[in-house]
Amino acid sequence: MEPLVARLHSVLFDLDGTLVDTNIDFALMKREMTSLALDTGVAEEALAGLDILGIARAAAAHVGLTQGPPQTEKLYSRALSILEDIEMRHARDTRPIPFAKE
Repeated sequence: MEPLVARLHSVLFDLDGTLVDTNIDFALMKREMTSLALDTGVAEEALAGLDILGIARAAAAHVGLTQGPPQTEKLYSRALSILEDIEMRHARDTRPIPFAKE
């Protein structure tokens, strides 16, 4: 039988917390998405249990229903831009996890 290493074509790592510590403020991301969703008229109860992207999708879907499909993409794009901005601000302080290189 061929060794496992010979059969591998690629290896995938979860970057944050596995190879580097980015210190991304996920709580801030969730607050920002919740605020965005509430501002669009989504009921707070509808957001319970949703993750960050789920909240953004719920807001976009709500806008699509109330303002029309073209607004869905516009709002979702805005949400992703907010998340990217938060991620990039926190990425400045990225540090390698000890022994990640090894």
